[in-house]
Amino acid sequence: MEPPCACKEAKPYVIGISGATRSGKGSLAKRITEKLHNSGNVARFCQDAYFNTGRIYGQLGGNWDQPEAIDHERLLADLRRVIADSKTRFVVLEGFMLFHDTALFELLDARLWLDVSHDCCYERRMRTKPLPHMHFVNWVWPNYLTYSARVRADASVERISGELPEDDVFQLAWRHLSARIPAHYLTTSDSGTPRDPLPHDGPTDAELSKAWLQGWKDSKPRCAT
Repeated sequence: MEPPCACKEAKPYVIGISGATRSGKGSLAKRITEKLHNSGNVARFCQDAYFNTGRIYGQLGGNWDQPEAIDHERLLADLRRVIADSKTRFVVLEGFMLFHDTALFELLDARLWLDVSHDCCYERRMRTKPLPHMHFVNWVWPNYLTYSARVRADASVERISGELPEDDVFQLAWRHLSARIPAHYLTTSDSGTPRDPLPHDGPTDAELSKAWLQGWKDSKPRCAT
């Protein structure tokens, strides 16, 4: 009699991706999810679905770019719920403050960080999701530097240049993951399909941009020119 497959008893393999705004986190999470789906069910989280807009405008003066803007407790609770689901083999999470919460960080089996320079980050952000220049100067980049200094000091985080072409970023990330994911997780499954882990009403990029701009006009944050 064959022994039971170890993957049915193990918890999902959890992969976290973080880095600055517009560093390529979402694109990489999508590519990794697509690569893994033949090996089993893949749940994917985007931290942008966990912005706490009440706190952002009620307590943070319209600042979306600091750790307190995210409902880390809700994200952690949702992740734990998915980890308890025996049908899920992989979980892929991405977010600009994903590694901030220590309890969530400890649940990650692989931690990927996408490095981008100030100029690259600024150019991409203004080209794809523009915001007032002084908001980037006073809030976005300083908050990123504070967060990244702590993350980069952790040797368990694999750093990859987010300024490389998308295919190169994926190949480097996949090389790192394939050397670490236990073989039994990668057994092909006919039923494996990428899926969102839980229904949620998180905002789209367009909705976030619209809400941010309206909130900025209404609250006139300190960084306004």
